[in-house]
Amino acid sequence: MAPDSELVQKLLKVYRQQTGQDAKPKCIGGGTYAKMIPNTLAFGPIFPGDEVREHKPDEFMEISRLVENCKIIAAAMYELAK
Repeated sequence: MAPDSELVQKLLKVYRQQTGQDAKPKCIGGGTYAKMIPNTLAFGPIFPGDEVREHKPDEFMEISRLVENCKIIAAAMYELAK
């Protein structure tokens, strides 16, 4: 999806507001549900500097990061619904 698309810009706006970080959109390898559903993209949950643990035997997330992700996702849902 184009970085300047309305969806990407709304999600970046929410992320920046919630974290105070001037994030840039990233494209990662691998397959996600977003490839199967038109006009969708994967959003979250790894933060810059955090250890990448997904798809490892002991995959986990700290509770503080889980709460932070919940707040970001809730704000994104609100932004996209208005």
